Amino acid sequence: MKKILIAIIALFPLLCSAQNVKPLTPEQQLEQAQKQLEEAQKAVEAAKANAQKAKQAAEQAKAKADAEKAKADAEKKRKEKEIAEKQAAIQAQIKKAQEEAARLNEEAEKLNAEAKKMNAESSSSAPQQKVVVTSDQTKTVKKESVTPAPKQEKPAQYGSVNGWSAISAPTPTVRQEVKPEVDVNTEVKYLAGAVPLVDGKVVFELNLDVPGQTASEIYDKAFEYVNNLTVDENQKDDSQLRSKIAIVNTNTHSIAAKMYEWLVFANTILMSDKAEFSYTLIVNCADTHLNVRLERISYTYEPNRSTGFTESAHNIIADKYALNKKQTKVVRPYGKFRIKTIDRKDEIFNGFVNLFN
Repeated sequence: MKKILIAIIALFPLLCSAQNVKPLTPEQQLEQAQKQLEEAQKAVEAAKANAQKAKQAAEQAKAKADAEKAKADAEKKRKEKEIAEKQAAIQAQIKKAQEEAARLNEEAEKLNAEAKKMNAESSSSAPQQKVVVTSDQTKTVKKESVTPAPKQEKPAQYGSVNGWSAISAPTPTVRQEVKPEVDVNTEVKYLAGAVPLVDGKVVFELNLDVPGQTASEIYDKAFEYVNNLTVDENQKDDSQLRSKIAIVNTNTHSIAAKMYEWLVFANTILMSDKAEFSYTLIVNCADTHLNVRLERISYTYEPNRSTGFTESAHNIIADKYALNKKQTKVVRPYGKFRIKTIDRKDEIFNGFVNLFN
C-alpha cells in the first residue's frame, strides 16, 4: 500500500500537466504541417545544392586530371616525334654524305683515269691547235685578244683523299666577257648533232692542244679562269646555291666546279623570262693538253607556276625534244633552252681557248 501511494505522488505532476495541454485545432495542425513541409523542402534544396557542388567539383577534378593526362601524353608524343625526326634527319644526312663521298670517289677515279689517258696521248699529239666542240665535230678557233686577269694566290686546301682536296678558293675577279664566235648561218650550229649525248646524258667536251706548256702551267691558268667564271654576270646570287670550285686534285691537275647560273631568254621592262641553269665543269690538264667537260646539266623553270618544271638536259635540249622531225629547225617549247645552252657552252669554251692564244 505504501508503494502505491508513493507511485501516485510521483505521477501526480504529470497528470496535472496533461490536463493543462490543449489539443491543436485543425488550422493549427495544417499550419504546423506546412512549416514542417517548408523546412523539409529547404533541407532537400540544400542537399541538392550540396550534391550539385560536389558533382561539379568532381567533374572539374576529373577534367583537370584528363587535361593533365592529355597534356602529358601530347608532350610525350611530341618528344617521341622530335626524337624520331632528329634521328631520321641524322640518318638522311649520313646517307647524303655517304652518297656524296661515293660520287666524289667515283668522279676522282674517273678523272684520274682520264688524266693518265691524256698524259699518254699528249706525248704523241700534233702541235696543231684544235677545239673539239662535240663528240663528232672539230673546228679551228680564231685567236682573239683579251686582257689577262690579275694573277691570284694559290688556294688553301683542306684535307686530301686520293689526291682530291676541297678548297677555299681566292676571291675571284670579274672577267671581261668573251663573245662566242657566230657561224655565218646562225641557225646551223643549233641543229642536229649540236647537243652530243654520252650514255644518254648531255656532255659537251673541249679538247685543246697547248704546245710548250706543262700540266702545272695549264692548271694554274685554267683554275684562275674557272674561279672567275663563278662570279660573272650569269651567276645566281644565292647563299645556298652559289657557283664554286668544289674540289681539285693537284696531283692529276684536275678541277671540278659546280655552277648555278641564270639562263636569260628575255629581259625587258615588260617581262623577264629566264631559267635556273646548273651544271658541273670538269677540267683535266696534262702536258701540252687541256680537256674540259660541261655535264650534269639541269634546268628549273617557273617553279611557282603550274607550267614550271625541273628537268635534266637530255629531256629538254636533245635533238628529239628541241628540233622538228626533219631536224631542220629549232622548235618550241624547248628550243630556247637549246639555243641559250649552246651559246653559253661556246662562250665558256672560247674563254678557255683564249687563255692560251
